[in-house]
Amino acid sequence: MFKHPDPLDNATEVVEHFTQRSIDNILKNSGYDKLPFKGVCHNCQDPLELPHRFCDEYCLEDWEHREKAKKRNGV
Repeated sequence: MFKHPDPLDNATEVVEHFTQRSIDNILKNSGYDKLPFKGVCHNCQDPLELPHRFCDEYCLEDWEHREKAKKRNGV
């Protein structure tokens, strides 16, 4: 018997896909796409799979905020 896919699973996959595309676009446009893959988020150190550098857009924004502050402060 054919089992229909769960709508919540499908929705989760779509959200994850578009979240990662948003992160990738932000990285590409900001020049951070050259960050090395570490296997963990560059911000919170949560484990990640290739090719991800950040676990979500909030970690990316937090990391960018700190990087800009470092540049402003000459660090």
